Amino acid sequence: YWANKPGMPDWQKHKIVIYVGKIDQNEIDWRGTAGARFIIPHGDLEQELLAHAIDSARKFGSENISLRNLAGQIGVSPSAAYHHFSDKETLLRAAADQALEMLADRFEKAISDIGNEDVQSAWLRFNNLGRAYIDFAIHEPHLFRLAFGPHCRSLENDQTPRAWKLLTDTIEDLVLLKVIPTKFRDRAQLLAWSSVHGVATLILDGHLDQESGYSV
Repeated sequence: YWANKPGMPDWQKHKIVIYVGKIDQNEIDWRGTAGARFIIPHGDLEQELLAHAIDSARKFGSENISLRNLAGQIGVSPSAAYHHFSDKETLLRAAADQALEMLADRFEKAISDIGNEDVQSAWLRFNNLGRAYIDFAIHEPHLFRLAFGPHCRSLENDQTPRAWKLLTDTIEDLVLLKVIPTKFRDRAQLLAWSSVHGVATLILDGHLDQESGYSV
């Protein structure tokens, strides 16, 4: 409510927020003009910070992202933001993981309508993954560079990215159909990924046109 006693000067009028409950780091810590401290619940701050980081990276790149600035945009104190992400690097690693998940969504959409298990369908799934990869690079260039930049999680650690698993499954289909020899199975994923990544990067850097990239 508004404290508004008769004769009270405008500068003394303040909105008073009464909050009963546990105070944690998912809250706005706001000080009014008279120094009063108000606590306002803020929901899932970790996810909101991550969403703002993704949005900022998508528009401007990840180089200039500041955890303190993101906290200011949301309206929380820097200390509340640092409770969820200890520093900028931790935030960018989480954002890179999220960018990889966005690529995986594109992968799934690209092969969702191809249900047959014949050789032609297996090749089509494989080809569509490559096109989806290039599309992601073209339409989300900043997120593409974030996903595979210095904050990218290793493809060989215990937490295999979903996009990598989708490629692995697609190549396994080609092995089972005897399109790819079994002896090449172990390194086929890395060869395919590095090849299409090189094509996508050449397109982004202006060294290869899009249609030529699709035809590789």
